[in-house]
Amino acid sequence: MMRTRIEPDCAWLEFDLPGARAAIATTVEAFGRLVQQAPGRQYLQVPGMKWTGYDIILHVTAGVEGYLQYLNGVSDIGYDIGDTARSNQRFMDALGRPDLPELGRRLQAGYQTVLAKTEGRDALDE
Repeated sequence: MMRTRIEPDCAWLEFDLPGARAAIATTVEAFGRLVQQAPGRQYLQVPGMKWTGYDIILHVTAGVEGYLQYLNGVSDIGYDIGDTARSNQRFMDALGRPDLPELGRRLQAGYQTVLAKTEGRDALDE
């Protein structure tokens, strides 16, 4: 178990970072395969929601690719925490409208790269 504090005066948190990383890798691999095998965007409607399943997958992929920019040393990736809706849309627009197999591959590759680049880091490492 790993012990860490989010802020100096916060309580200690204990968690299994290697176990969490392994679970993320397994989950993302399976989710990426599921996305790649989806029959088409028209089957990804979410009842009662403005966004479709495709939009949600695009949003998650855009977030991972944005975080990778940060890990690669880009200090300002253009995300405005005060206007998350507009920032999210800008990141999603930058991806274009790839098909589901491409999104699944990008999602898998993005998370694999995040895991590789953060291997051995403490939860609070910058």
